[in-house]
Amino acid sequence: MTVIDPKINLDLHLLLDGVGGARFEQGVSRTPSKDPTYIIRVTGKEPEKVVLSIFLQWDKAPSDVSPERVAAWSGMKAKYGETVSF
Repeated sequence: MTVIDPKINLDLHLLLDGVGGARFEQGVSRTPSKDPTYIIRVTGKEPEKVVLSIFLQWDKAPSDVSPERVAAWSGMKAKYGETVSF
């Protein structure tokens, strides 16, 4: 799979044969305010091997993650479960 977006200088290539699943994780930012982070970890054939981490991005500060982004992440987690195997 290839994802290209020249507007944000993104050129991502992911070999789907190497993907085994995904995990939805909620963590804490490293900032002093310790805001929540929302992550999708794409795993390899071995579930403990992470091949790609996708973070919900805030607009200006870690506390600025829009409710719509959190709702989309929560909806996917509810639909697919905490851990997904392909």
